[in-house]
Amino acid sequence: NSDPEQSKEILQEAKAYLDAHPMVVKYDSIKGTAHKDIPEYVKQHGHDLVVLGAHGHLGIVELLLGTTTEYLLWQGAAHVFVDR
Repeated sequence: NSDPEQSKEILQEAKAYLDAHPMVVKYDSIKGTAHKDIPEYVKQHGHDLVVLGAHGHLGIVELLLGTTTEYLLWQGAAHVFVDR
């Protein structure tokens, strides 16, 4: 998300939900191109699961590259959980 305040709200909502579960979670927001920078970030930090929303960009980016979720799956950087 390009809006820092909205990103912060989304991460706080995720944290409020996931804090009730026994797992180690890192909450972070990064700037960049989703299909390029998310797999790079995941590999760099050694994460084994990425949770994504099912909403994304439309148009030429998806036509050429597919969705961010598909790209993450192709990269094999981590397991991917998609929330619709």
